[in-house]
Amino acid sequence: MIAVFGGTFDPVHFAHLKMAQAVRVALGVDELRLLPCGRPPHRVPTEASVEQRRSMLEMALEDQPGLIMDDRELSRPGPSYMVDTLASMRQQYPADPIVLIMGLDALSALHRWHHWQDLFQYAHILVLGRPGYKASENKVLSSFLSSRWSQDLADLSSHPSGRIISLDLGLIDVSSTQIRDKIAHGEDVSTLLPQTVYEYIQAQGLYT
Repeated sequence: MIAVFGGTFDPVHFAHLKMAQAVRVALGVDELRLLPCGRPPHRVPTEASVEQRRSMLEMALEDQPGLIMDDRELSRPGPSYMVDTLASMRQQYPADPIVLIMGLDALSALHRWHHWQDLFQYAHILVLGRPGYKASENKVLSSFLSSRWSQDLADLSSHPSGRIISLDLGLIDVSSTQIRDKIAHGEDVSTLLPQTVYEYIQAQGLYT
């Protein structure tokens, strides 16, 4: 089974790492891939550059056993559409189950993603709740997902793709946006980030 957690990681922080490790254990996989987005099509451009975000993620993962970086989107030109990323993974791993991890906020906006229905041809979706977010009220999305929901994590390993399941991990309510805002206002964020990442942000003058 291949587990994938995408994001801008602008910057990567402890909540990302704790969530990824908890999902890795819950799924029983040896490795979980953190997939930094190259050029996000659904949000404003990242504040840190591609190379800065790559460097921060490499630093953060140095002492995180079982977490690895998959940087295929960083080297691909044009907007980073997840459906293209999953298609490339499916070519590389034709028979393995692939699990795309996302928050409930992302799931609620899934119908705005590029060729979103095709995601299920290539992968399962594991959705994690986030404080303050509710399930989507979009009828097309809800109807499409209704027959794909499962209550059993074992379903993800018995099929290569096509299912959706939710998992409650009691997530930490912190985001990269909040961290950038704190840095911009001169607040201390040293407890929210790995020390190496914090020092790199200071050295690079990021988010000020």
